[in-house]
Amino acid sequence: MTASTAANQHRQAASWAFACQQSFQQNDNPNCIEYARKILLAWQNADVERTQIRKAARIGFRYGCLACFRINDVQQGMIFYEEALTTKKVCWDLGVRIARHLARLGRTEKFTAVLRQLQNWAAADAKHQKELESLLASLGIGPRRPVPAVQKITSTHFSEYPANRPEDDCALWMRALSRTVFVPASGRFTVVVNPKAACSTLKFALWNQEYGMGATDLRPPKGEYIHLRRTAIPKAGITEIESALFDRPVFSIVRNPYTRILSAYLDKIASDKKEKRHLLLSMGQVENVPIAFDKFIDFICRQNSQEMDSHYAPQASLMQLDYIPYARIGCVEDMENSIATIMTAGYGASLTAVNDFRPHRTGAVSRIAQYYTPDLAAKVRNRFCADFDRFGYSYELADAHLPPRRLDYASQTGRLAYSVLRPMLRAALAEKEHDYPGAFSILSAIESSESDLAATKARLLLKLNKSKEALEILSELVKRVPNISHYWMMLAESLLAMRQTSEAIRAADTAAFIMPSDTILHRALHIMQRSQEWSKAAAYRDRITAVEMLSVGRSLTKRLERGVHRATRRQPLNVEDKQAVLSA
Repeated sequence: MTASTAANQHRQAASWAFACQQSFQQNDNPNCIEYARKILLAWQNADVERTQIRKAARIGFRYGCLACFRINDVQQGMIFYEEALTTKKVCWDLGVRIARHLARLGRTEKFTAVLRQLQNWAAADAKHQKELESLLASLGIGPRRPVPAVQKITSTHFSEYPANRPEDDCALWMRALSRTVFVPASGRFTVVVNPKAACSTLKFALWNQEYGMGATDLRPPKGEYIHLRRTAIPKAGITEIESALFDRPVFSIVRNPYTRILSAYLDKIASDKKEKRHLLLSMGQVENVPIAFDKFIDFICRQNSQEMDSHYAPQASLMQLDYIPYARIGCVEDMENSIATIMTAGYGASLTAVNDFRPHRTGAVSRIAQYYTPDLAAKVRNRFCADFDRFGYSYELADAHLPPRRLDYASQTGRLAYSVLRPMLRAALAEKEHDYPGAFSILSAIESSESDLAATKARLLLKLNKSKEALEILSELVKRVPNISHYWMMLAESLLAMRQTSEAIRAADTAAFIMPSDTILHRALHIMQRSQEWSKAAAYRDRITAVEMLSVGRSLTKRLERGVHRATRRQPLNVEDKQAVLSA
């Protein structure tokens, strides 16, 4: 076999493994299994050098096996499991998960075989022995122990945490910048994209202009594919954000909170799209159940802005009004003139035939009376008062179609741009380059009481192995802002570094109560494992398994099948790649 042939086999197997993993994470089980089968055929091919594709086979068999058990295909799942054992001598985590699935399905014979294998592995590892005891106890086999359950969050649980204060919507939120700051390919100006506020329409207008003037070779796509990763309107990276916000004019568009929230509900939640999964997890649901509009409003009005999906998070928070120096802010209620103003200021060009491009239109303005009651309208007014007051929108439902009155004032309120945001961005760049002392020095010179500033300082202190100082900052921070899961998880990690195990476990549990997302649950599981709380770790494994099986919305693989981008790199699929990656 030539070196080029071996390299091609390795590249092909790696692309299948990547697509298999992505399909599993997007809950697209059939395609995940198909990719795993392609890897299995390559693995069993006598002409293939196994050492070249061992890593890809290990990934493909693992996710293919788990996908099969998701859909209760035990026979195919066991085939993948047996093949996984040929790629790695000890597949402990996979074996434990398979044992749980087999016990759930009542497949006694196969469960006994897997359990015997786990026992053989555990005999040589004390840690595995403890995990095995926890597994058997949770399944009702052997001596039973009281297992602390990972409770399901309901509105009752969430009410233990204070409701979000409206002033928090004007607080610094650095992570919002990574979601909203975009710079067109020509680099003439910056747009802060506000989801559900003419987001797709604005992007299409800019992309169409960039393509027409030759700034990009990428043709403007159609429909919802306007939000591709490979785009003429890319997000600004960490090295570009400072220049994007301070060296170029910045534009954005806002929308009446009543219609924006209703449009987000109709487009993302009621239509069962992937954004619904974030909300279901926030509500403690692990099944795809319908969410009524009144329940939706009740829940999001108790959330902190940083825990919300960006499609209905407060616009004052997403747009960082006090920190970004805007040149102009338009509005959906006068969308044609607003986009035309941005086009004229950015390109010296007028808007033509863009107003019809609205792939996510829901007709929210005409359906206000159908969904809102006076009580729900009052809850939205109170929770999103920053949006009403800062932009000048009317509190009356009947005036939801009218433009706001204070857009000029809102665009001139970036009073903390130079004193807080700019040094924060420079500190973030220093942190990216692993200059942690330099980053902390920059932050220490900022005179501000912002919670995000304190959290960033604590993160840097943890990286500098100064856990005691980080713990002091985080302990005060969670008292001041008690409903952000990320802060609680950082507190848990600092407590664990100080060997305060019981307090770390409680902090991790609190983070999982507030937002039981995939990331938070995995970090909580890591805390339990490091604390050697095997019973709680087993409970979190069960929770993670349930969360992974929650399937909402369209998967990434369907976009792969349409040839939108390469499975392994952000480039268009060519003919050879389609045959190699998507022949299934």
